[in-house]
Amino acid sequence: MAEQSVARRYAQALFHLSRKDGTTERVETDLEAVDALLHTSPNLLRVMKAPTIPRPQKKDLARRLFESQVSGLTLRFLNLLIDKRREAVLPEVNREFRALSYGARNILPVTATVAMRLTPEERTRLAETLSRRTGKTIELSEEVDPTLIGGVVLRLGDTIIDGSVAGQLRRLRQQLIGSST
Repeated sequence: MAEQSVARRYAQALFHLSRKDGTTERVETDLEAVDALLHTSPNLLRVMKAPTIPRPQKKDLARRLFESQVSGLTLRFLNLLIDKRREAVLPEVNREFRALSYGARNILPVTATVAMRLTPEERTRLAETLSRRTGKTIELSEEVDPTLIGGVVLRLGDTIIDGSVAGQLRRLRQQLIGSST
């Protein structure tokens, strides 16, 4: 929990600087790229977190890896995290920054879990319906889970809407068990 609040503070500071510079979307893309590299190279994350490796070496590594890929603000931010020995919170900073960025741009990420892939028309219709209901621009991602049988389970932030056949059967079963006792 402490790491999350630390990450939130760093993300907020970076977000305010990037808004001031007008580079919010660029920094968001930069953080996504850094996070993707850290996830695909677990040894790199281990090296960045290692307390035995001197900070100048870590900063040099970050510079060599990211200098040509990220903005100056993002690289300075990475150096700050290294200076403050907060490299471990980088993945959480990425999530917090994205949430702040989406909030400022009125974007709501939605995950639709479906039994079979949606057609482009169904995706468009679902996104438009959710946009009208929430008043936000919808960024729809899709996951396939054949055990749902049919329908859709929507995850809008912390809210889950279960409109799946499997969910309806589960609720019906609970009602029948509850009414028999």
